[in-house]
Amino acid sequence: MQYVLKVNLSVGIVAMVKIPKENSTDDGSGSSNAENEEEGEFDWSMEIQGHVLAAYYYGYVATQFLGGYAAGRWGGRYVVGPGVSLTGVFTLLCPVAARRGGPWALFVLRVLQGLCSGVILPGMHVMFSLWFPAEERLSFSGAIFSGIYGGTVVGMAASGPLSKWPLEGGGWPMVFYFLGAIGAFLIIPWWLLCYSNPKEHPRISKQEKDYILSALGNENDFRVTSLGPSICMIAITQVGYNPNTIVALLIVNGVLIAFFFGGSYVNHLDLAVNYAGPIAGILHTLLNSSGIFIPLIIAAIVEESRSMVRWSIAFYLVSAISVLTYLMYVIFGSVEERPWNKVEFIKEEKEQRVTTICMAD
Repeated sequence: MQYVLKVNLSVGIVAMVKIPKENSTDDGSGSSNAENEEEGEFDWSMEIQGHVLAAYYYGYVATQFLGGYAAGRWGGRYVVGPGVSLTGVFTLLCPVAARRGGPWALFVLRVLQGLCSGVILPGMHVMFSLWFPAEERLSFSGAIFSGIYGGTVVGMAASGPLSKWPLEGGGWPMVFYFLGAIGAFLIIPWWLLCYSNPKEHPRISKQEKDYILSALGNENDFRVTSLGPSICMIAITQVGYNPNTIVALLIVNGVLIAFFFGGSYVNHLDLAVNYAGPIAGILHTLLNSSGIFIPLIIAAIVEESRSMVRWSIAFYLVSAISVLTYLMYVIFGSVEERPWNKVEFIKEEKEQRVTTICMAD
């Protein structure tokens, strides 16, 4: 649900803003194929749209480390669920903000969404480290993140029909009302069913609890990353104006990204499971920082002309960044447990601190 609430504006904004009277095709020449499209409600430039889309990430990167720390200290139950629910509440307010306050009111609201949403994934990683036995951690986390992307597909697919809602009060606001309401009310099943760790769960059997607690730790294994998404992005630039082929490539791209979420994305749990929260916070801060700059850069590229040539440049840029990070992981990545994560190391460090304090006294 967190990903659905993050990307819903990317779909909704297409129905919100006015489409230029002239558009460009794959040969870069102007055409009038956009003239028959319905005009949106707002006359926002590509630059303003870029700022509004990037606003979410200003808040999102600011609370990543805080989310990991808070989940480690007070429990993921009190971080993840409220984070999703508050993000849903702010999503419900997006239509009012856009209509009454303009793009900059929506900008502020999206920053608040990002602040609430930023604590979710680091909090989930802390819960992974406390709930999933080492030998099952990869399969469970892969299944969960597959569900995240599955929900994103459903949410984005539903956004189009919702934006065409024929009844009174429908249109693009329904994208935010429908998805925001689901996010806001998820706190109810979350609070009834989810707990921070096995020790707190009132309905878990003693046998299952003992098994989980005894099996927590590290499992060294090979972790998968993927160069496939970059290839798909480049292929999109070569097929021309062919919507069916582009959609197929985007689907393949999403499938290949799943390898990342089941592999290198949870790599830090192998390196230092005892510090899952802080490490996840740092990694997600770096990972999502690009969300601030990429929309602005792409808006600058396609501002003057929305031709296939300009969009190809944007896709090449994204592909280049993906290839660079892939090579960095292949060269420097590891699945070996860090020495400072081991219980013996932690105990020895604590004993040294106690000795130092006693000597100082």
